[in-house]
Amino acid sequence: MRIYFFPIFMAAFFCVAWNAEAGISVRPTVIEQAVIPGEILTGTYTVQNTGDQSLIIDVEPEDWFNRMHGNQDLSVEDWFKVSESEFELAPGAVKKIEYTITAPMDLELEKAAQVFFAFREQAGIRSRLGVVVYITKKDAWELNADIKDLIVKNREGSSGEPMIVASFKIKNHSNVHIRPKGMIRVLKDNKEVAAFTFIKSPAIYPDQDFAFTIPQEGNPIQPGRYQVEVNISYGHTYDVDAVLKRTFEVKIQ
Repeated sequence: MRIYFFPIFMAAFFCVAWNAEAGISVRPTVIEQAVIPGEILTGTYTVQNTGDQSLIIDVEPEDWFNRMHGNQDLSVEDWFKVSESEFELAPGAVKKIEYTITAPMDLELEKAAQVFFAFREQAGIRSRLGVVVYITKKDAWELNADIKDLIVKNREGSSGEPMIVASFKIKNHSNVHIRPKGMIRVLKDNKEVAAFTFIKSPAIYPDQDFAFTIPQEGNPIQPGRYQVEVNISYGHTYDVDAVLKRTFEVKIQ
């Protein structure tokens, strides 16, 4: 099973109430699996109480696509189940929660579930930590993406330090979600003057785009015209070789 870490949106909660600290961590945070209709897959979540008080934890799967788009034929309970929906966890304790994925027979493209681990603190505040599950029908994907609005510029950081920033948007023309990663190189007379890499990305859904801003500390680039080479992979989630390669000419002030 391929498991990818999605750090931007799935961070753990750490909450303070009545001078007591409450929090949990859950791994994995993202599960992405290509499936055959009717296939049954199992796995395990590792849940840890990172605070100093005992917690009652509720496991609450929700249909992520239904929440975003509505009108889904199946509820999440029809294809995703957990072994326990409620359990108690002492401070520092770790518990394994099994999950079962049953790929729907009529699965056309993909489905997504947001699995919330909810707990209540002493002050009555209810916190939820969400992790995600994607299932995609094997070989049903049609992958295509593009890059636009590419800008490279010099900028000062928050403390006045010199920085170089690359910003761009990636548009997903695929019929399933993608997670791009790759490199952008800035060249002058075929010599590299700056390079930007990104290896983790949120999910970009079909017909949506996502704006990336990648800062890098370093000496300012001298004003002028430069070539920018883009090499971005976006098929690795499905073990497919899908690469976006472009060369741009940009003017840096």
